[in-house]
Amino acid sequence: MPERGGRIFVLRVWHEPATLPHTPVWRASVMHGAHGQRRYFDSIDDCVEHLYSKCLHADLGLPPE
Repeated sequence: MPERGGRIFVLRVWHEPATLPHTPVWRASVMHGAHGQRRYFDSIDDCVEHLYSKCLHADLGLPPE
């Protein structure tokens, strides 16, 4: 089977105390394996969008952002 290119990310997700009742607050960070740069996100949705963008960029053969 031919080897495919890939990306390495270290994903960290954590829960913070809510400021309002019944409003969970989830945070996330991603460390890019290639260069060790870490980026923080105020929501898991923002983190997933970032990861999707990075993977799409790679699939299209575009240079890293």
